[in-house]
Amino acid sequence: MSIKLKLNLIATIVVSFALVIIAITINKALHDRTVISQAKELNILSQKLSLLIHETQKERGASAGFLGSKGKKFADILPKQRVLTTKRNSELTKYTLTIDLSSFPQVLQSEIAAFNLDMSKINNIRSKVDKLNISVKDEVAYYTKMNKKILNIVSLTAKLADTQELVKSLDAYTNFLKSKERAGIERAVLSGAFGADKFAPGMFSKWITLVAEQDTYMDSFLSMATQDSKEFYKSTMNSPSVGKVNEMREIAKTKASVGGFEIDSLVWFKTITNKINLLKQVDDELAKYNTLLLDKVESNSKITAIITLSSYSIFAIVIFIIIFFISRGINVSVRSSLEKIRCVSDNLDLTCDIIVEGKDEISQISKAIKVMIIAFKTSVNQAKDVSAVTTQESQKLHNVVEDLTKNGTVADVKIKNINRQFQQQVQFPPKLAS
Repeated sequence: MSIKLKLNLIATIVVSFALVIIAITINKALHDRTVISQAKELNILSQKLSLLIHETQKERGASAGFLGSKGKKFADILPKQRVLTTKRNSELTKYTLTIDLSSFPQVLQSEIAAFNLDMSKINNIRSKVDKLNISVKDEVAYYTKMNKKILNIVSLTAKLADTQELVKSLDAYTNFLKSKERAGIERAVLSGAFGADKFAPGMFSKWITLVAEQDTYMDSFLSMATQDSKEFYKSTMNSPSVGKVNEMREIAKTKASVGGFEIDSLVWFKTITNKINLLKQVDDELAKYNTLLLDKVESNSKITAIITLSSYSIFAIVIFIIIFFISRGINVSVRSSLEKIRCVSDNLDLTCDIIVEGKDEISQISKAIKVMIIAFKTSVNQAKDVSAVTTQESQKLHNVVEDLTKNGTVADVKIKNINRQFQQQVQFPPKLAS
């Protein structure tokens, strides 16, 4: 694998990693957007349910007072209250048709279906109340069971939240509504008791339990609510109606075993209704706070997603540019070095300049090769000089040898002539002179 491909591979890996992070961030942003959108829908649903439960609580109390007084009281209040309940239920039904319930958890869908089933029976219950054909206990149990499903739906909104602040706020809101619901049941129970001027069997213990549960759920609400919510609750509930309710409670507790409360059930109903209306004001304020909180969470989620996406996008672009220029510089250096080295290797031309300008390792390698070539060129030149000197000396030696050879040949001829003359003298000695 070439250096260029290796560098491109590194760039691809780094940029791919950044793109994966960006994709994960986008996916999380879309998920958060979906969750927040559903939370906002459920918050509106909770508000619609809160409006409905406020009316069913009043209808439950009025129905109990009507039954407890054997139809002598609440005859004018009950029909009007039923109209309000039906109106709130119609508003709830219209809203549920605008949201995709199938996108929510099955448990929520089941609770809504169960609530709708209970609500479909309300006309039958109303008919029995009108005919005094149902006990206070059974009438209260019907509305309480239906309201419990409403509260279950509201409490599920907290479980679907995914931020700590939102979960805490919705949990506080749920506990507040549960306390308010117990106050509504108390209204119905004592409306029946004051209407009959005595507690029906088992209703006193039920009432005592209701008061204890109200306090417990309210304590839970106050422990989780924001400081502003707690202050609003305390200032709102600082009302004479609350004190009057406590006075009537004390009378009911004192005379529980004998009856004879001497409290008009209509007076009780209106007094505790004033208190519950105050609770409804707190309810509305908490709902507004949850709406604002959801808007804040949504805004923060968008800002976080934008910052994260921008950061990773800039990071990916910067890394890509850096690697691109580094890769380009290295590729240019390698290509230039390779071309110049091939000039030497392919053409055996030691005059080629292979120096690559720069301070990186490739430039240092080219400089080292240049030094090596210079040293090799010097060695070659020295070898050429030695070879030339050797050739000259060899030529001189050759000339000497030729001279010696020529001289040897002449000497040999002379020697041969001398030998021949000597032999002739021996065979024919010269005559002595007479």
